[in-house]
Amino acid sequence: MAHDVFLSYAHEDEPVADAVCATLESHGVRCWIAPRDVLPGRPYAEAIEDAVTIARLMVVVFSPHAARSVAVRSEVHLGFSRELTIIPFRLQDAPLAKGMNSLLGAVHWLDAITPPLEKHLRTLAERVREHLGPSPQTSAPKPDRSSHPEARACHDRGVALYHRQEFADAIAELTRAIELDPTVAWAFNDRGLAHFQRSEFDQAIRDLTRGITLDPTRAWAWHGRACAHSKGKDWDAAIRDFTEAIRCDPTVACFFHDRGTARLERHDYLHALEDFTQAILLNPEMEWAYRNRAVAYEKLNETRLAQADRAAARQWEPSSDETRAILYRNRRGQSILMVQTFARDLKWPEAVYHISQPGGERRPFRCCLRVFGNRLSPVAEETKESCIANAIENILDLIPDVVGLGGMGATARRIRAGLVGRGFKGKIDFWGGGVTLDAAEFLSRNEVEPPY
Repeated sequence: MAHDVFLSYAHEDEPVADAVCATLESHGVRCWIAPRDVLPGRPYAEAIEDAVTIARLMVVVFSPHAARSVAVRSEVHLGFSRELTIIPFRLQDAPLAKGMNSLLGAVHWLDAITPPLEKHLRTLAERVREHLGPSPQTSAPKPDRSSHPEARACHDRGVALYHRQEFADAIAELTRAIELDPTVAWAFNDRGLAHFQRSEFDQAIRDLTRGITLDPTRAWAWHGRACAHSKGKDWDAAIRDFTEAIRCDPTVACFFHDRGTARLERHDYLHALEDFTQAILLNPEMEWAYRNRAVAYEKLNETRLAQADRAAARQWEPSSDETRAILYRNRRGQSILMVQTFARDLKWPEAVYHISQPGGERRPFRCCLRVFGNRLSPVAEETKESCIANAIENILDLIPDVVGLGGMGATARRIRAGLVGRGFKGKIDFWGGGVTLDAAEFLSRNEVEPPY
């Protein structure tokens, strides 16, 4: 197989190496990684030597395990002998062995020590693309929207009904959209998700399969079908589909978490442990990843580690007095922000940015800004005031493409006023005081697709 990048890693770092591979390939970079690309029956050493010879660049996933690995050291030596560009992707600090120090000591390293890993994966993909030059011409992306006006209108009505949890009516509208234009994957995907919400899992699988056939690049379609397989306890099929979702987008923590839960059901505790660890690397606040990793540790008789994970899960339990500004992407790729206070049992997406300290601390996560909130005790008024001010100061810098802003309550109104004062000119909606628009309709009007 022709490839651009050879991935070198110690077997203990396989989950991160898989994430590196998936990220690079999602950016159009062809990778060679063992054992995936070693042909059955072929000697490993021969396969690796040929793969390094063909590659244009080597990425070394560096950790204490890699520092001690004879295989990694051999691959790095081989890469230098072939005059490859080598990018060490450092997960942890570790001293270089003598043979490695002479080769990597003078090379520029890319650090991935501080979480979240997804940010560093994106940076690595950008650096690799810079080294390789422009990506080859790819086929045109599949359209998100039908070119048929009536089909678009039916689809939009179906999505709005889905958001209002009127799933039977949503299915009827989406069916009309499909009859008018059966070429757009989103209509099948959305109808499949509506069937899923009605516990019609066989129909969900059929629709999502059709959507995947039309456009196999949609990570959430693979994830939705995997969840439907899980409901039927077809764990092998679920694991395959979760894996495809990860290949499409390796930066979503819940993909790894959900594959880990399927592997728990298969009693594959070691691989489940790897998945939960990867989910935590991508989103250190994912409470259920800690809880389920604790279960995996217990199955492996690692009682102390299980107790530590349960303690970590308690740290990230949300309280009822926490306000978050959640960042969504709509079908046009624009940012939509909704400020809302969440009760204990509601779910929200993973974070993008986290603004919670009086000093204006910024920690990158995946989908949201915590404006203020304390999981263990009430929020001090001065802390709350400072955090609201920090949110107003930072949101537009962090999300320059935000075009829609919604929310209810005093905190939302103050953030709204502050952002307008700083020049925000986007759509503002859902502000309370007798309004009838609910959060789902706000998202629908701003063209945000389910699932949230």
